[in-house]
Amino acid sequence: MANYKNQHFVPRCYLKPFTQDREGRALNLYNLDAARSIPRVSARDQCSGDYFYGDDLKLEKRLQPFEASYGQLLDRIQGENYRLNADDRTELRRFWLLQHLRTEAASRRTVEMFDQLEADAGEIPQGYRTNIKDAVKQAMSVFFDTPDLLDDLSVCLVRNTTDRSFITSDNPAVMGNRWHQSDRRAIGVSPGLQNAGMVGLLPLSPEILCLIYDGDLHTLPNVAGWVNADRTADIDALNAHQVLNCAANLYFAGWSDRTGVETLVAETAGRRLPARFAIHHAVLDRIEDGAEVFKVVPAAEARLAARSIVHSEALLPTPQRWPSILRWRTGGRVYDSGTAEGFVRDSHPDAKQFRRLRVRP
Repeated sequence: MANYKNQHFVPRCYLKPFTQDREGRALNLYNLDAARSIPRVSARDQCSGDYFYGDDLKLEKRLQPFEASYGQLLDRIQGENYRLNADDRTELRRFWLLQHLRTEAASRRTVEMFDQLEADAGEIPQGYRTNIKDAVKQAMSVFFDTPDLLDDLSVCLVRNTTDRSFITSDNPAVMGNRWHQSDRRAIGVSPGLQNAGMVGLLPLSPEILCLIYDGDLHTLPNVAGWVNADRTADIDALNAHQVLNCAANLYFAGWSDRTGVETLVAETAGRRLPARFAIHHAVLDRIEDGAEVFKVVPAAEARLAARSIVHSEALLPTPQRWPSILRWRTGGRVYDSGTAEGFVRDSHPDAKQFRRLRVRP
């Protein structure tokens, strides 16, 4: 069992292309807390924890086939004259979803949200408390129950043709949403995996990045699933998402890349969020036409009220810019559910019953 003690939330097969000489042994990293680059750290010791998925090993072993399959897919993608096909698009979506849900950073956000809720509202009943290991198991159940959650999204591979490498991190499968952050109609609505405008980013190597996106709002002109990124500004825009979303460490292949990484951190770190959620408290204000109307108040006031409700809002950091290769689609559309579910994509089973909104670039 000791062989399974050190369990990775970012698998070594994923990190291997970013290791020195692609041997899977040593990585260069930039640590945000220490604010410095560190050469040749052990890849084996990164993004892992003792029995991170539990000491019964059931979850750890259940994940191994997905990691092995991803390793084979990565070999194909890096092969000569590779053309992206439907099956591989599906596998990339599902690996992105798995990686997005499984990291320590994702689970820690859940724990921190409950901690904040308890600080605001008082002690939470024991059955509702959670810890990182429980949060990991809950997140993995989402993946195993709905692996097709993102199957309606488009997938493209970005080929980096500049002298600036893609970097990665300890939280590499990044979710963004340019539309939610640029359209006033979406203010105050949490963007999620099933919302309109969703964008997923995952660097696959210093030369290749996987971009998953809502094709109703965006377009990426490509050939055989590939788009060339020949502008350094676009590489920086894509790399900035790793800075904004990492927990502590950024990883890069060449030690000579550290200057560019350090510059990007200096330009971007101010946009990192201190928390990835906001908790709002509301109390009953009045009854209007038979409907109860609540108003948002400070947590201390809500604790004194006879009735109150709590709403948690997911927050995404806002990048300074998006890459020019990700273009707005003319005549784009979203569907307004009119509920806390927010703005959804065309694939939503009830989308045709919702109000359709045109999105103009």
